[in-house]
Amino acid sequence: MLSDRKTNKTKVRRLFQACVVTFLLMSGIGAFAAGAEIRIGVLESKDPGFYVNTFGPTMFALRKLNPQKTFKTQQYSLDELQEAIKQKKVDFFIAPSGFFSFLEQTIGAKQIAARNEKYADDPNKSVGSVYITHADRKELASIQDLKGLRVASSNRDSLENWISAMGEIKKQGHNPDKFFKDAVFTDHDFPDVITLVLNKAVDVGILGACELENFFEGNTSASPALKVIAAKPLEGLRCLHSSDLYPDMIFASIPSTRSNLVHKMTLDLLSMKSQDGSHLWSVANDFNSIKRLYSDLNLPPYEESRLTFSRLWTGYRNTILVGLLLLFLLLVHVIRVIFLVAKRTLELNESNKSKEEFERKANRAVQNLAQMEKLSIVTQMSSVIAHEIHQPLHSLLNYSGGLVLYCQKNNIEDPVLLKTLKEIDRETQRVSEIVEHVRAYAKNKTSRTITISTTEIVRAAIESFSRSTLGSKVEVKVLHLDECTLKCDPLEIELVLLNLMKNSSQAVEHWPNKQIELAGRELDEHYVFTVRDFGPIVDEETRKRFCTFRDSSKKNGLGLGLALCRSIAERHYGSLAFEFPEEGGLMVSVSIRKNLGEGRNAKSES
Repeated sequence: MLSDRKTNKTKVRRLFQACVVTFLLMSGIGAFAAGAEIRIGVLESKDPGFYVNTFGPTMFALRKLNPQKTFKTQQYSLDELQEAIKQKKVDFFIAPSGFFSFLEQTIGAKQIAARNEKYADDPNKSVGSVYITHADRKELASIQDLKGLRVASSNRDSLENWISAMGEIKKQGHNPDKFFKDAVFTDHDFPDVITLVLNKAVDVGILGACELENFFEGNTSASPALKVIAAKPLEGLRCLHSSDLYPDMIFASIPSTRSNLVHKMTLDLLSMKSQDGSHLWSVANDFNSIKRLYSDLNLPPYEESRLTFSRLWTGYRNTILVGLLLLFLLLVHVIRVIFLVAKRTLELNESNKSKEEFERKANRAVQNLAQMEKLSIVTQMSSVIAHEIHQPLHSLLNYSGGLVLYCQKNNIEDPVLLKTLKEIDRETQRVSEIVEHVRAYAKNKTSRTITISTTEIVRAAIESFSRSTLGSKVEVKVLHLDECTLKCDPLEIELVLLNLMKNSSQAVEHWPNKQIELAGRELDEHYVFTVRDFGPIVDEETRKRFCTFRDSSKKNGLGLGLALCRSIAERHYGSLAFEFPEEGGLMVSVSIRKNLGEGRNAKSES
């Protein structure tokens, strides 16, 4: 209901303002030939209250008191009014006290009367500003507390609605232009400043002094919802205010106006009374405070007394143009130099990047070549060793077999002895198979592929690992194993898993969690074995060594274990991959094709 009432009130007020101004202007034009013309210039204002409560009643009373004279009124902007006064197009003007005090100094304008606020005891202290906020904003108690907040005001150019409030901020050492985060100017339209504050659309509102009291007269229910910030003593003005007080609007004459006319207008204005019986106009005699305010805030027209661009342009136009041209040419030159430097820098960076990339590739090629040479040497030595150890292995098998026959023939049933002979025979057979693989590589024969389940491969690898010295120190846990039939070289795959489990056991040898996890899963045409340990976090240098298969980080290592594992995985059309969990340890994934024969056929066809 409050919003609707305010909207209707605003519409009626604006309509009445338009009617008053139109009537006054038309009356002046219609009476142009009725007698001597009196020209009055009015500094345009967005405040409808000025036209309704001051301008309209004043012009009505003047025409009534001087029926034989013609009053011509004209609204001007600030610059237009100054020009009209210089060209003597007006006899009198109505303007804020700040503008009048400037013209008083510059052209000798004289005050006839000052607008009298009904709550003012002293015409020199008639207008000011008041800061308001919502009553529940307990943290806002001083002007300092308002810094960085959102503010609303009716008019940026109004002395009582904005300028005097900015003067108070300036007095406290702040920059008025940067004090508030954001400013909203309603131009006396709806929603007005009080409504924005009540609805918390802004943090603080700036009103003219006495505007809050006028609002409370018709809206007593809104009084508890608002509070005044930094209120000053009620001296000179019986209204709440937060800023210093200044003279109100001035009705003034220019030096060329006839003295008898000035005398008559002075008597008429000072005799006028408002509807409540109080004098509408009075006399102010102290304009020092308003001069300081406008000068401190550098507001027009006071900024004209300082060095401005328009003055420089008028006096030094040709010099400024030449300077701007030289500055433009210099700027073009600087931009060209910057462009050329940037272009050369980019070319140099590209060249350096190419050089660095070439060096990295060359180093990688050298490392790969060294690794290949090492593998070649080991392969040759392995072939020699395999050739020389082949016959002793067969002899060892014959001896173990002979001992078994001897025990059977002589009825020797020592279980420990028989089990030991059986293990010797099995391990010898396994070594013999490895030797045959090495000899096959030396003769460039194709690997032996058979069909075998993943469970058998994993079980054989775990059994071999458990019989080793490292196998007794750690626990191997099979998490999940997809049952699948593979066509591969089982011994090679077993050797890969065995090597990875040995590496993992060495990584957790001095670590509390001595556990290795082994898993397997199908992935399209491949099968992926995963071996993971829970050792320490792997540093960056070691990670690079893993991924590039460089020299071993072990004290007695040759750096060939992972390289051989990768080689076996690639022969099975797969790959070797490493992951480094955040919690530590290492996870190695070995991918092989499920059907090695299909991979060879596909390769031969391609």
